[in-house]
Amino acid sequence: MKSGAPQLGMSDRLNAVLVRDVQQMLNGRAFLAVLLLSLLSVAVLAALVASMSDQSNGRDAFQMVMVALAPVLTLIVPMQAFFSARQEIGGGASELLLLSSLTPTRIVWGKLLSSAVQIVLWTSLFAPVMAFTFLLRGISVVEIGAALLLAMLFGLTMSAAGIALGTLTVFRRVAQLVNAASLLALSAGTFFFTGFLAFGLSELTRGSSVVGTVVAWTIFSSGAAMMLLMIVACSQFTHPYENRSTGFRIYLPAVSLLCAGLTLALVDKGDRGESLVALATPLLAVTVVFGVFAATEGAELSPRVRALVPAQRTRALLLAPLLPGHGRGLFYTLLMVALLLALYPLARGFGISSGVSRLYQGYIDAGNVLALYALFYASIAASIRRRFPEGSSRNWLARLLVAIVFVLGCALPVLIQALAQISGWTPLQILNPFWTLAELDDDASSAFAILAVLTGIALLFQLGPMVRGMLEVAAASRHRRLPPPAEPPLPAPAAHET
Repeated sequence: MKSGAPQLGMSDRLNAVLVRDVQQMLNGRAFLAVLLLSLLSVAVLAALVASMSDQSNGRDAFQMVMVALAPVLTLIVPMQAFFSARQEIGGGASELLLLSSLTPTRIVWGKLLSSAVQIVLWTSLFAPVMAFTFLLRGISVVEIGAALLLAMLFGLTMSAAGIALGTLTVFRRVAQLVNAASLLALSAGTFFFTGFLAFGLSELTRGSSVVGTVVAWTIFSSGAAMMLLMIVACSQFTHPYENRSTGFRIYLPAVSLLCAGLTLALVDKGDRGESLVALATPLLAVTVVFGVFAATEGAELSPRVRALVPAQRTRALLLAPLLPGHGRGLFYTLLMVALLLALYPLARGFGISSGVSRLYQGYIDAGNVLALYALFYASIAASIRRRFPEGSSRNWLARLLVAIVFVLGCALPVLIQALAQISGWTPLQILNPFWTLAELDDDASSAFAILAVLTGIALLFQLGPMVRGMLEVAAASRHRRLPPPAEPPLPAPAAHET
């Protein structure tokens, strides 16, 4: 008994969701069918590779193996993860899991680890044939290793996407739409990753000196996408009274700083300024989406989150922009815009080549416009959200209305100007960032001035919600510092009781 106790302790530390999902996967009929098809594919590939008499066809054989392996890793395994997450959400098993010691993070992590086990299993089936292609020459061990690593990483990223999409079926009114969109997204990802692994990577490695940079950025991008998808999945397993927002609000500044650091580390010294400019502009475009989501949350903290606000006032106020609430979400968007705009002066400090300075000045102008749009649309979103009562379903209703405003703001002015035969940018296009950015060179001063004035006016109307959001956190922190109320003394026992 004593010798088995450590082993029992080790087994207790395993993720219960991982153990259960792996057991279900091994006992399922789909696993046997995919296993037989994979073994048949491996046998056919082995015969084709062995029949190649030319000793320089290793690259062609390598591409055949990757074309057969990639769909298994990026479509079959992610679809199994999607159905597993959908079953948890639809069958009510997630509530039973949360009654145990499992947290939403452990549930999602267990499902991702289950997908990783399957990916390792399927990769091990194809790895011998892939290694045999090295004997045919024309391909190096580095290419084979990089392809295997990226194939497994892509499969894991697509599995995270499958888990996140599976949890979105909690919205029953759009469950069928989510099912169709999930199949389409995973199929499109499979097509893209298969082409990249089979052809793009092999072309890059033909004596290219940038393969290390490409692989590093690919790994980082997949890791960042995987982290975001896991946060999305965890938010759907989390009770509405819990804090669902802090993970998303930490994610964007963390990824932005990591991107900037990776850029400075991998790019040549003379190109760092241009690279920072090229990085900050798309990040500002992403901030528009994050700002809208943050500004469409309920105004007040839930009782659960209010009870977890730090008791120290300074710490509570520093963490306030990361807490739920559309007032605090607006303040968070303002801070993110300031952080990303600070990359432009930093880029000028590293220097921008005179030959390309005009091009990157256009990027900077576009980034300034996107910063205004992030604040402008976040203000519109917060104004819409305040028209509805509290509740997570109202958050999504507000986001839907913001999307409708965006589509109408882009489509209707185009139709009106086409009927009136008006060309160029006009103030009617103020809700259309695409048109504004396209016409920025011709009407930069007027477009930027009008957008800046409207954004300033919109932010003035949001000062009240932002201040109230910060004061709510300060009040919750002050309440935490108060001593607990003294319990009333117990009544004295009656004489007959003694």
